[in-house]
Order: sequence, then structure tokens, then C-alpha cells
Amino acid sequence: MQKSTTPLLLVVIALCTAANCQVPSSSCDAPLKDGVFNFMKHSSSKSIDEATFEWLKTVTKTEFKRRQSAGFKVIIPVEGVGVPLGYQGDYTDDQIDNFFSLRDQGKMRMFSSQEWEDTLRKTASDAILKTWLDCKRLEAEASRGLGGLKGWPVSDDRQPNGTVEVSLRYFPNEPVPKAPVVEAGGLQVDRGRILGTNPLKKGDTVPFGGVSAVIQRDGNHPVKVWINTTNFCRK
Repeated sequence: MQKSTTPLLLVVIALCTAANCQVPSSSCDAPLKDGVFNFMKHSSSKSIDEATFEWLKTVTKTEFKRRQSAGFKVIIPVEGVGVPLGYQGDYTDDQIDNFFSLRDQGKMRMFSSQEWEDTLRKTASDAILKTWLDCKRLEAEASRGLGGLKGWPVSDDRQPNGTVEVSLRYFPNEPVPKAPVVEAGGLQVDRGRILGTNPLKKGDTVPFGGVSAVIQRDGNHPVKVWINTTNFCRK
């Protein structure tokens, strides 16, 4: 067994003029569970696109129209005609009737990756979309063996002495993954302080699902967040 210490330096852009943040979470879908997606029943075993698909299978016309008016612009996934049926995300009454007719015929299918991304582009805010895309990119890198300990800023209120949220997650990149063990100091912050309990203290492991922290910045200064971990790897 070999002991190796790997520092992770996460520079959070926390000036009051910069953002690029979202709520830290245990998955890429966590930021989507707020805003226009918060009306759905969320399950830890289902992704947001799966939950949306289940919602579409049972939603009434009245509820569908109400959610569309509230900004929920979903690409309807129907066999053979998913995109032409409503590519722009706004549906006429005739298109909605057509969808319900096709649904009753059992012609719904799961979203393609492009359809789901188009749905998010039409429905989610730019900040949430960027957070989701960044997280999916990290997941894709991990699947190609480019994973490891990752951190990213998630939300920023852009106020002096305001708060910024960060997410830290371990993407396994070895055949038998072992979560990193936190070294002395735990999750550490420069030019800010963690609000509440430090989510990563000495001896804790960085979970595969990820953890989050809310940090209050010092004035308008950028916040630096870092953590030292120890991995036990086979030689």
C-alpha cells in the first residue's frame, strides 16, 4: 500500500462582480431541483429527466398548460416526432392535444441526451445550465479515467460579505475506487469562513456523491478553498 497526499486547490470566483455558481449537490441534477423543476416529486434513485418523463406520463392538459405558462419548456419525447412536435418548447393547443393523443397510444419514449439538454436550455437559468454542463463534463472525464477529486463554485450572491456555495465531489477513476481521506485542517478557506459545520474534517472521506459548503466571503475578496487528502492506493 502506498500513501500519497494530493492537495486540491479550488479558487472560487467570489468577487461581487463575478458568479458562475450553483447549489452544491450530490449529483449534477441537484441544482435543477429548485426553480421551475421544484414541483416534481424527486427521488434519489431517479434523475431529473427520468422524473420529468414520469411526470409527462401522468400530467393532465390543464396542469401541462399551467406549467408551460410558468416557464417550464420541455421537449416532448414522442416516438418518431419528438422534436418536430414542439422543438421550440412552446406548444399550441393543437400540439398539446396531439401529444396527449400520442401518449394515449403508448408512443412516449425517454428523452435523447440532446432533447434533454435543449429542455434545460429553454427552461433553466444560464447559471444553472452552466453548473449542470460543467458537472456533466466532469462526469464524462471521470468515465474516461480523468476523474479524481473535483471542486467547483455553485452559487454567489455577488454581495460584499455575502455568501458563495461550493461543491466538492470525488469521481472514481480506478478499478477499485477508495474515497479520499481528509487530512489535518479539513476543508480550509482563505478570505472567508464556512457557515455552519465544516462538512469535511480530518478523518472524513470525500464521498462519491459529493458534499457542499456555504462560505461567507471577506468583503469583496475572492475566496480560496482547498483541502488535503490522502488516498491509499495499491502499488
